[in-house]
Amino acid sequence: MNNNLTQNTCKLLLCFSVRSAFYVAGLLFLASCQSGRQTTVSINDSARVTKQLSEHQYVERLAIAENELTNKHYNQATQSFMKLHTEYPSKAEPTANLGLISFIQKDLNEAKNFLVESLRISDTLPGVHNLLGLIALNEKDIKLAETHFTHALSINYRYANAHYNLALLYEIYLQDINKAAIHYRSYLENTNPNDEITADWLSGLESVIQQSK
Repeated sequence: MNNNLTQNTCKLLLCFSVRSAFYVAGLLFLASCQSGRQTTVSINDSARVTKQLSEHQYVERLAIAENELTNKHYNQATQSFMKLHTEYPSKAEPTANLGLISFIQKDLNEAKNFLVESLRISDTLPGVHNLLGLIALNEKDIKLAETHFTHALSINYRYANAHYNLALLYEIYLQDINKAAIHYRSYLENTNPNDEITADWLSGLESVIQQSK
């Protein structure tokens, strides 16, 4: 698959982010402590506060690294994610983002290594499987690509990028326009703003499907 097709099929989210309920609860708890309220702190409470502070610092530093990546400061972002990867080895996001940077820079072997490592840490990021699916397509392993895109949707069925890439895979490689139409439709339902070009393309596919019945 050539570079143009790779770029057209990516539809990448530039960052993998932590948006956990635990983080929100931690922030609220820290805010109440800073308000001057009297509290009784046990050993367990102290350990919990330390964990919340560490999580808070992680999320703040991750956001800074993501901003560097979004602004295409790849060297800075790589250094930031490397530090996070070293200091927070149980977090998958830094390693996944290192894989994303390598993918953007077209070092697919290094990208795959980082992405597979992130899966060993935690298989909870649909974007990791989306990227591994794109790498599999580049290697002409269509079945593996389908597996990764499908796995991404098993983690989050509303993940629009995987729907889009599955639609392309079914249409271009497997020539199954019925399945392609399903995933184009799901992509449009889960992306904002709607992609008018894809909407028009889907309309054409659905016309072909109707005519073939």
